[in-house]
Amino acid sequence: MRARREQPSEEDPTVDPSELEHALEVLGCFRAGHTPLDTSQLCDRLGLDRQVVLGQVKALCLLGYLQGGEDGYRLGARAIDIGLTALVRCDTERSRPLRLRSEKPRAQSAPIRQKT
Repeated sequence: MRARREQPSEEDPTVDPSELEHALEVLGCFRAGHTPLDTSQLCDRLGLDRQVVLGQVKALCLLGYLQGGEDGYRLGARAIDIGLTALVRCDTERSRPLRLRSEKPRAQSAPIRQKT
């Protein structure tokens, strides 16, 4: 059984909500179908200082939320896992077939009638 973590208090000096907000903003820059993003592109999109972005990217890579490569950064396995989990839960709640945004709706065909 996993140990339950204590909730941080508002007075806790080690907790900085702006750090989490910046990390989520970095993750929000990545969209389906887009190519990897480098640090300069992330800075431009976020309007944040390069050092802030680099710190967030480094932390997100260490935690598995981003993956770095020669062509830039892309979402890592942990971020994709969260997204897929959210999709499945959302789909279950709505009781609809799961369809990704990139999928095109299928044309519906007329029912086939047999001659009698």
